[in-house]
Amino acid sequence: MPEPAADPQVIVDFEFERGLLSIVVHNLGPRPALDVKVEFDKPFKGLGGAREMNRLTLFSKLRFLAPGKQIRTLLDSTSAYFARRSRRC
Repeated sequence: MPEPAADPQVIVDFEFERGLLSIVVHNLGPRPALDVKVEFDKPFKGLGGAREMNRLTLFSKLRFLAPGKQIRTLLDSTSAYFARRSRRC
Protein backbone atom coordinates (compact mmCIF):
# COMPACT_ATOMS: atom_id res chain seq x y z
CA MET A 1 0.00 0.00 0.00
CA PRO A 2 1.50 3.41 -0.93
CA GLU A 3 2.33 5.95 1.76
CA PRO A 4 -0.12 8.86 1.98
CA ALA A 5 1.19 12.12 0.54
CA ALA A 6 2.80 14.44 3.06
CA ASP A 7 0.99 17.61 4.08
CA PRO A 8 2.07 21.03 2.85
CA GLN A 9 4.91 22.50 4.90
CA VAL A 10 4.74 26.28 4.88
CA ILE A 11 7.38 28.41 6.54
CA VAL A 12 7.89 32.15 6.88
CA ASP A 13 11.46 33.39 6.66
CA PHE A 14 13.17 36.76 6.79
CA GLU A 15 15.95 37.04 4.22
CA PHE A 16 18.76 39.55 3.77
CA GLU A 17 20.17 40.17 0.31
CA ARG A 18 22.09 43.14 -1.09
CA GLY A 19 21.06 45.50 1.70
CA LEU A 20 17.37 44.58 1.60
CA LEU A 21 15.21 42.61 4.01
CA SER A 22 12.42 40.48 2.57
CA ILE A 23 9.71 38.29 4.03
CA VAL A 24 9.26 34.95 2.28
CA VAL A 25 6.30 32.56 2.57
CA HIS A 26 7.51 29.21 1.21
CA ASN A 27 5.72 25.89 0.74
CA LEU A 28 8.42 23.27 1.25
CA GLY A 29 5.98 20.39 0.99
CA PRO A 30 4.91 18.18 -1.92
CA ARG A 31 1.25 19.30 -1.87
CA PRO A 32 -0.44 22.66 -2.42
CA ALA A 33 -1.06 24.76 0.67
CA LEU A 34 -4.60 26.10 0.83
CA ASP A 35 -6.01 29.02 2.84
CA VAL A 36 -2.70 29.93 4.46
CA LYS A 37 -2.82 32.41 7.33
CA VAL A 38 0.34 33.74 8.99
CA GLU A 39 0.19 35.26 12.47
CA PHE A 40 3.04 37.25 14.01
CA ASP A 41 3.60 37.67 17.76
CA LYS A 42 3.91 41.44 17.47
CA PRO A 43 3.03 44.01 14.82
CA PHE A 44 5.93 45.41 12.82
CA LYS A 45 6.40 48.09 10.20
CA GLY A 46 8.34 48.14 6.97
CA LEU A 47 8.81 50.27 3.86
CA GLY A 48 10.35 53.16 5.76
CA GLY A 49 7.99 52.69 8.70
CA ALA A 50 4.97 53.55 6.56
CA ARG A 51 3.33 50.12 6.36
CA GLU A 52 2.18 47.60 8.98
CA MET A 53 3.60 44.52 7.33
CA ASN A 54 1.79 42.00 9.54
CA ARG A 55 -1.53 43.35 8.17
CA LEU A 56 -0.78 42.63 4.50
CA THR A 57 -3.37 40.48 2.73
CA LEU A 58 -0.53 38.12 1.83
CA PHE A 59 -0.40 36.97 5.45
CA SER A 60 -4.13 36.67 6.10
CA LYS A 61 -5.72 35.45 2.86
CA LEU A 62 -3.29 33.38 0.84
CA ARG A 63 -5.71 30.99 -0.89
CA PHE A 64 -3.18 28.81 -2.74
CA LEU A 65 0.56 28.23 -2.65
CA ALA A 66 1.86 25.56 -5.02
CA PRO A 67 4.33 22.91 -3.85
CA GLY A 68 7.90 24.20 -3.78
CA LYS A 69 6.81 27.77 -4.53
CA GLN A 70 7.43 30.91 -2.54
CA ILE A 71 6.13 34.45 -2.35
CA ARG A 72 8.58 37.19 -1.42
CA THR A 73 7.73 40.74 -0.37
CA LEU A 74 10.06 43.60 0.44
CA LEU A 75 10.20 44.49 4.13
CA ASP A 76 12.69 47.38 4.02
CA SER A 77 16.28 48.30 3.47
CA THR A 78 18.40 46.97 6.32
CA SER A 79 19.65 50.44 7.19
CA ALA A 80 16.12 51.90 7.48
CA TYR A 81 14.71 48.91 9.37
CA PHE A 82 17.48 48.70 11.95
CA ALA A 83 17.63 52.49 12.38
CA ARG A 84 13.94 52.43 13.38
CA ARG A 85 14.48 49.46 15.70
CA SER A 86 17.42 51.13 17.48
CA ARG A 87 15.37 54.27 18.15
CA ARG A 88 12.78 52.20 20.03
CA CYS A 89 15.32 50.73 22.46
